[in-house]
Amino acid sequence: MRLVLCILAACAAHADSVAGYWQGVLKNNGQETPLALEFTETGETVSGSVSLPEYGWMGHVFRSVEVKRNTFQARFGFETQFVFDGELKGRGDNQSLAGTAELGKHSMQFAARKSPKPALAYTVEQVTFTNGDVTLAGAVYAPAANAKHGAVVLLHGSGDNDRWMYNEPADWFARHGMVCLVFDKRGNGKSTGKWLDVGFNELADDGIAGLRYLQTRPDVDPKRIGFWGISQAGWLMEIAAQRCPDTAYFICISGGTALVEREGFYDYEYTLRANGFSEQDIAEAVDMLRRYNVTVRTEQGYQEFLEWMQPMRQKPWFSKLEWVPRPPDAIFQRWYRRVMDFDPEPVVRELDIPMLFIYGEADDSNPTAEGVAMLNKVKAETGNDMTIIAFPGADHGVKLPATKDAAFPFRRRVDGFWPEQAKWLQTKGFMDQ
Repeated sequence: MRLVLCILAACAAHADSVAGYWQGVLKNNGQETPLALEFTETGETVSGSVSLPEYGWMGHVFRSVEVKRNTFQARFGFETQFVFDGELKGRGDNQSLAGTAELGKHSMQFAARKSPKPALAYTVEQVTFTNGDVTLAGAVYAPAANAKHGAVVLLHGSGDNDRWMYNEPADWFARHGMVCLVFDKRGNGKSTGKWLDVGFNELADDGIAGLRYLQTRPDVDPKRIGFWGISQAGWLMEIAAQRCPDTAYFICISGGTALVEREGFYDYEYTLRANGFSEQDIAEAVDMLRRYNVTVRTEQGYQEFLEWMQPMRQKPWFSKLEWVPRPPDAIFQRWYRRVMDFDPEPVVRELDIPMLFIYGEADDSNPTAEGVAMLNKVKAETGNDMTIIAFPGADHGVKLPATKDAAFPFRRRVDGFWPEQAKWLQTKGFMDQ
């Protein structure tokens, strides 16, 4: 489930406020899971976040909050709408929030009371650093212990990425004794620039700028700084490690193995295969997509392609792609042209650092089997320090789907996801025992 969070609340002037930290539970079928809500009022503006810690949701930021009287509606705008309808009850120290939460066909209840916010086992410091004329804004999560720690820079996946999307790993690294830098992707949050105006090299350089910043901190061991990231971040950390000899290691989740164009095709192959289409149908669809990519790559033949593809629109598989061809000079196509032919294999072959690759075997975005085969081949041929782990049944986020009888319709990371990383980091000396 890809989350884009949005909260809308409705009501007129109110005597009591939703501002503060609210701790409670989400309930369904007699079971509960911890829930936390936090709201801040600035003048007439209300902002907020939600946490479901058992499912890796930590401080997920609402896009907007409106409060009137004593009722509210909170809506998450994902592929499936997640809607909270609730009420503010009580006064002063006895205030509570309660109501229903609906996700598709699932109807749940929630209840939360205002309470003191739990103290963190680490500090969070707002920081900025620069890459050329771009200012990158972020936060450093630092253990309280007075020592020089191993450190990590979190790199971004595709599309827009605000720092809050990485609260879970930032929290995990800091709790395990490592300094962690998380930042808004250029053009997002408080960072300047625009990621659509650059390619992988510039985005990798943003990460390198973060590494250089960490090297200046007294609580960081400058020889133990690496990168961590999911999906597109895999390509970025490989490039960053190639361009920055001070990179000590990286941990790549669900990415970094396929030619960029190949991964794009895999998304559509997976969709068609899941919908029961034949391999011949899939080959036909990929051939169409490959022909289109030629127009993007060369900026020629787009009109001719549109004429050629008209019969494809009548194919039973076409509507399942949910794909619309754009002119080669459209903004995303201009960006894709910069990156579509990047091949990670030659880069991985030359990297002389410890590398951990983690995948889900049921990934619908990254061709895991092909990637693992490539990595094993490179490891056998080069002797590079590469550890490759693939979890059965796990998806692109290395999460398992909720079972039919599960109380809550959320995906949870596989049990070994974080422990395997801790073991590897400790073995390699980047995380203190």
